[in-house]
Amino acid sequence: MNIQRAFMSEPNFIWYVLITFLIKLVSKISPRTIVTILKFRPARVIHPQFNEHPDFDYRLKENSKSKAKIASMVTFQLLPSIYTNHNEQILLDSGSVTYNIAFQMFTYRFGKILTNNHAIMMLYMTFARKVPHLCRCLGGELIPDICANAGKETTAEAVRELTGQNARKKRTRIAVLGLRAYSDEQGLAEDTPMLSDFQAAMIRHAQYLIIVAQGEKFLKPTHAPIFNSKEFRKIIAKRTAEKRVWFVYHPVVKFKSITSKAYYEYNLRSFIKLLPADQVFDASSVIPPQNLII
Repeated sequence: MNIQRAFMSEPNFIWYVLITFLIKLVSKISPRTIVTILKFRPARVIHPQFNEHPDFDYRLKENSKSKAKIASMVTFQLLPSIYTNHNEQILLDSGSVTYNIAFQMFTYRFGKILTNNHAIMMLYMTFARKVPHLCRCLGGELIPDICANAGKETTAEAVRELTGQNARKKRTRIAVLGLRAYSDEQGLAEDTPMLSDFQAAMIRHAQYLIIVAQGEKFLKPTHAPIFNSKEFRKIIAKRTAEKRVWFVYHPVVKFKSITSKAYYEYNLRSFIKLLPADQVFDASSVIPPQNLII
């Protein structure tokens, strides 16, 4: 029997063999390789700074965890059930929630993106070298406050893409729309009048429509109507019958008053009633990976 083995307990002998093996392994690695390994750090995405668009920069940082939860539910639960393949193009509306969705799609190389959102294009530049040809921006007039293109040109191009009347003769089937404001009395609305037609085109022409929203959107005044309540109900009723519309939201965490809570609950309930229960998703229970929270 080996003397060293005889005078050494079983656990200590295992450690001795393991350490001896590691010393021999490391001795065969060049010093340069060891330095490279020690210097290695996991890749970290540096998000662009939107100094020229302070309103968007503020919205992006506000309720960031809630937005990451909504994005995770859309990216990892809804889209895989709709996509026919990972090369399919998806139309993303402007907004901070859709920015989060784009971030997660880029991170996991999931699908291609068509958008009017300049912030998403700026984000894409951090991924473009490793993942080329994943994002394209619609033309149109840049609106600095929302960091996005809008107007007749943007809407017309979106309609061509959604209906397949483009040069590729290929339809963009899926659209993700960020809800801006909704009330039971006045219907669906937009903060920026120039975006109203663009969002209306998404709702009318997208084969599959995913509506995303933070609960706070049901507290906002409806400045620029897209559809009145009656018209919106009619469109959604047709889509729900075909199972081609989904709603993903995160409830309000804190209310300023009892009145605002009642107003929120009333509008949210009236909106949710428009869709079957299996097409409405509350993202509050989702736990997104820490690296996906902006």
